[in-house]
Amino acid sequence: MSPETAPFGRSTRRVMLRIAPVSLTGPLAFAACGPAADTGPAGPAQPLKGAIRYSHLSTKSHVDVFQKLAAQFQQANPAVQVTAEPTWKWDNAKYIAEAVGGDAADVVWTSENYVTPLYARGVVAELDSFITRDKTLKPADYFNTVFGAYKFRGKQVGLPILWGAYVMYYNKSLFGRFGRKLPDDSWTWDTFLDAAKALSRPSNDPATFGQYGFETRWHENVWAPWVWNNGGDLFTPDGLKMALDKPEAIEGLQYLIDLIHRHRVAPTSDELSNHKLGTNAFGTGQVGMAWNAIYFLPTYRNSDALQQMEWDVAPIPKGKKGRATTNPTSGLGLWKGSKSPDAAYAFMKFLISEEASKAYVAEGVDGLPVHKAAADQVLKDGGPPKSKQVYIDAFTYAKPAFTTPYGQRAIQTLNDDIKNVFKTGGSVKDVITGSIAKLNQIMQEEISADTKK
Repeated sequence: MSPETAPFGRSTRRVMLRIAPVSLTGPLAFAACGPAADTGPAGPAQPLKGAIRYSHLSTKSHVDVFQKLAAQFQQANPAVQVTAEPTWKWDNAKYIAEAVGGDAADVVWTSENYVTPLYARGVVAELDSFITRDKTLKPADYFNTVFGAYKFRGKQVGLPILWGAYVMYYNKSLFGRFGRKLPDDSWTWDTFLDAAKALSRPSNDPATFGQYGFETRWHENVWAPWVWNNGGDLFTPDGLKMALDKPEAIEGLQYLIDLIHRHRVAPTSDELSNHKLGTNAFGTGQVGMAWNAIYFLPTYRNSDALQQMEWDVAPIPKGKKGRATTNPTSGLGLWKGSKSPDAAYAFMKFLISEEASKAYVAEGVDGLPVHKAAADQVLKDGGPPKSKQVYIDAFTYAKPAFTTPYGQRAIQTLNDDIKNVFKTGGSVKDVITGSIAKLNQIMQEEISADTKK
């Protein structure tokens, strides 16, 4: 899950649902199921041993659960010393420098778009040899497209822990008030725009926040589906250049901009800022629809306005070329320089086990667990939205925004270049045409640094 501004300016590394507690006392059998030393097909399994460090986010829920899980793993594997460190700052450059200096954490928190640059720089190890020897890891227990997001150039370069595909939240009460049909699987961009127009009552008074059919923001997790579903892409198939200068991509992005400034069915960034709404206009009860992942669920549940209304989730609408949505994830990488790689892999596997995954739900760690049995706990929770299965079903048409290890800096630069158009309106084509050479040059610099190509 790439970092993004969340409601009221907080990180989207947020607290999720809290379900019935999962006990973290007593040994977990899964913890001892890491790969044994490679003694041959008939050789006996060897006890795990060594010292490993795990760098993760400093969010309180992460600190709490990973301290407990590290202790639990260590209890089941007494010859292994595990240190959980809340030192991960969404900064690949920092971790790469630590790796080059020979002092990196053995296991590192990462995401689908952060792990591939680490692999390209020769920092994280391929996991295929561990998985081949591992007879206890069952792929059917996990969401396969989420696992596939950590596969790169035919190699498994990391393991996912959590995911959250973007879906459409909608205010059922607002739809009913205006007599509009509720969103469903058949919706297209035209259906969506028609409903957004019907629900919108923009305010001409800067002191008053109006009513809008849609809420949006400028982040690749939000705007990428407008590109994909119009037939465009962010990058070329080989991942070496940006493809946003193609007509289909430009048209998709312009459609999004026009929702704000031409059709006036979404508030401007200035309106959101002036009313201190951050990315939570939907929580006011005065917005009909918003594209967000499950990370926003606690905020919506805690909204005073929404507690007085009915709201639910639906798939995002189909574009000209179908439906795809972004699937930000969080996961784990294994430092190539680890002195205890077997123990590090075993700890990684433990962190994606059913037992550990249920602990994430119980402890309030953000996202849907990649382990299906643990994710099922979210479906059984009695709070809104009613259609929670939409979160799960989205994995069948979800994909990562980044399909190349070379695009992070280029996308960040594009986001800076286009922010004025998003803020005030204008031509997406002009911005991208003027920026494309610079963006591709940035990607070439990243390609030159690739030690694994």
